[in-house]
Amino acid sequence: MSAFFLTNIIGNDGLQISSFIFFVLITFDLCIGIGKSKKFTEWIGYELDENLRIFILFIIFLNIVYFLTRITFSISQINF
Repeated sequence: MSAFFLTNIIGNDGLQISSFIFFVLITFDLCIGIGKSKKFTEWIGYELDENLRIFILFIIFLNIVYFLTRITFSISQINF
């Protein structure tokens, strides 16, 4: 609903804003969950502090959100 509202009022920028908010909410929750998981801790090692593991996934999270918003921007610029 908010994507429809932002797209109609603001245009392509509204689409970018709504996709950014969607990607942030979904990916942030996913990365925090992975950072606290037992499998990730076993893979990366118990020596690392939990805060450092979550920080590593936060950096990965930023890259994912940037990538997905750039794809959304590229798709929104296509003229049919």
